[in-house]
Amino acid sequence: MPFDYCKRHLLEGSIVHTTAEIVIGEANNLKFSRETDPVTTYKELKISPR
Repeated sequence: MPFDYCKRHLLEGSIVHTTAEIVIGEANNLKFSRETDPVTTYKELKISPR
């Protein structure tokens, strides 16, 4: 079942307010920026070539 691992990290009824994108390493050929999502209005991670 896809995403079955989520059941091991959260209890039923848990509310998730934020998430994090964590990058460890080098990605010299990539550009990481934030772009406002038109639906949620949150600034989401955008990865594009340099």
